[in-house]
Amino acid sequence: MTIKSGFTLIEILIALAIFAVLSVLAFSGLSNVLEINQHNQQALNKLQGIQVGYSKIANDLQHLIERSIRSEYDQILPPIVANNLEPTKLEFTRSGILLPGKTIVQKPSRIAYTFKNDQIIRSIWQVLDRSQDSQAIEEVIFNEAEAFEIRLIDDQGKWHRQWGHLAFISSESKTTLAAIETTITFKKTGKIKRLFMVPQHAPLSF
Repeated sequence: MTIKSGFTLIEILIALAIFAVLSVLAFSGLSNVLEINQHNQQALNKLQGIQVGYSKIANDLQHLIERSIRSEYDQILPPIVANNLEPTKLEFTRSGILLPGKTIVQKPSRIAYTFKNDQIIRSIWQVLDRSQDSQAIEEVIFNEAEAFEIRLIDDQGKWHRQWGHLAFISSESKTTLAAIETTITFKKTGKIKRLFMVPQHAPLSF
């Protein structure tokens, strides 16, 4: 007599149930891995964006020069103006630069950094002495910002929260700018503080 071996219906059902449980666990684990990977990628992209923004600030300040301008309201503005009480925290003149791979020299320009609607905006005027129809090119360099503060330190080690409003006092009492500190508080990343040295060829004073 030949005995045929095989699986009973109950064994097959148990095997299917085990397979279903393992599939759910595997899918759940894979979903968690993908979610964590997506979160890490978003955090990395945000940090890279912050690094790019700070690189632009550093590049602008490396080319800072002592050149006053005339505003669109016919006012003389000092080479650098900083005021934490205003939306525009920092405005200054930067030198022209030789564009990479080209023989064209970019002309000097006026740069401003403004805090508005949880954004930090970089504005650039390609003419120094502006008229009423002069338009700035604006670029958002930081999003989700809660606060933006500026401090300036002079050559005597004294900190200032304003600069440039007393630019035309007598030369006997001039104070030279040594460095600029920015403090930006982001909603998720937190507070980031950076110190930028002022070029020695630009002894900005007030």
